[in-house]
Amino acid sequence: MKFLYINNDLCAGCDRCSGICPTGAIYVSGGKKYIDYDKCVSCGNCFRECLHHAISIEKIERITREIDRLDEHRMRIEHLERENRRLREESSALLSGFRTLIRKFPVAVALADGNGFVLCANPEFMELTGTGNGKNTSDAGAYENLRQSLPSDLYDLVMNTARGGEDIDGKLVRLGKHPVSFSVYAVGKRDMAVVLLRELRSASVKGDEVVRRVKGSIDRQMSMVQKIGFLLGEEVSEISKNLDSVIKIAEEDSHAG
Repeated sequence: MKFLYINNDLCAGCDRCSGICPTGAIYVSGGKKYIDYDKCVSCGNCFRECLHHAISIEKIERITREIDRLDEHRMRIEHLERENRRLREESSALLSGFRTLIRKFPVAVALADGNGFVLCANPEFMELTGTGNGKNTSDAGAYENLRQSLPSDLYDLVMNTARGGEDIDGKLVRLGKHPVSFSVYAVGKRDMAVVLLRELRSASVKGDEVVRRVKGSIDRQMSMVQKIGFLLGEEVSEISKNLDSVIKIAEEDSHAG
């Protein structure tokens, strides 16, 4: 079986087809011409009359394939819509969890996406960065972009981590007049990053930072320590034990302060 089809991209609007149709099957809707297949008798008069080759004869098999293809597209769209809803719900739940967690942090914390937009932050972050007028932004961002609160070099580091770069742990930086421990951690594969700022003027933070740096230095120099222990004829395990004691004492002093 065959159907007549009007290609409106080629149609010049001359109405020759409408004038010659014996059943009045050709109609106009929205400025375009269509064929009412309930009226069309497939006589072919319009096809022969059209001077612009805008009317073609299509086989029912081809039309059926087109309909099937449209059904596939519709099902694909429905699937994508469901997936999109699921991802939005999941993102909303994740953000809600971060907001709850951020409220409990004793240090300055913010969550930013890969475009630099702040999703949530706590009052400590606002106060330390001098943005948001000190408002609690764990429920809604008081400013749009992280550029408003961080120097460009630190902003670039956050964006690099959020977009798949390496985490940053305890980098010593200066934020205005404040010496700060700057950390950035990627949030899974979600194109987001958590920013932590710890002001080093705090005695407890200073102690923690000293201990962290001592540990890092010992880890980096352990092979040298082992060589020294061998040359001195002393057991390496004893040296390690002494170093561990130093770290433990430093940690106790830090927490006691």
